[in-house]
Amino acid sequence: MCIRDSDYPTATLMDQAGIDVILVGDSVGMVVHGFENTLPVTMDMMVMHCQAVRRGARRALLVADMPFMSYQASVSDALRNAARLLAEGGADAVKLEGGQSVAATVRALVETGIAVMGHIGLTPQSVSALGGFKVQGGSIEDAHRLLPGEGVIPLEAILRELKATGFDGLCSIELFRPAYWERPAPELARSAREATLKLLRPLFDVV
Repeated sequence: MCIRDSDYPTATLMDQAGIDVILVGDSVGMVVHGFENTLPVTMDMMVMHCQAVRRGARRALLVADMPFMSYQASVSDALRNAARLLAEGGADAVKLEGGQSVAATVRALVETGIAVMGHIGLTPQSVSALGGFKVQGGSIEDAHRLLPGEGVIPLEAILRELKATGFDGLCSIELFRPAYWERPAPELARSAREATLKLLRPLFDVV
């Protein structure tokens, strides 16, 4: 499972709880630095927070968001800035927003040996173009979300179809249901991880 983090002490706790993937998201600009959106976040800020999380996370895969305008202008910008997140920040992979519009950039990064996590749906870096933070592609609220396997979505069937495509990448879970936040964080993390692995292990080789 994947959880966002931006500091050393939380990363240490996440490692102890057995979290598989830690994402240093550009949302750090809003939740830590108090910005109204993620656009002011810089590469230097992302590198600094990656370094802090890397010191606490010894076993988890560390994924770093590429901030606004660190990859949109050119492929060469994307390669240079992604390399910084790995070499200076200690990240294992990078994440960037978009679909077809960034396909060439993703291809160049992967061919260079840099692992990439995709990001579609709500894309905060496009907040100005979207006219605000608007949910994309659905009307279900975050409060409706359940742990994997507890809802009505046929996840087993979806995973079988995904397996048939040859997929062998990352999987993450987002615990946005407010009721879950009342539970102790380590307990919730373990429960979410166990529920996710229960679905994945019959089909995928999961570490």
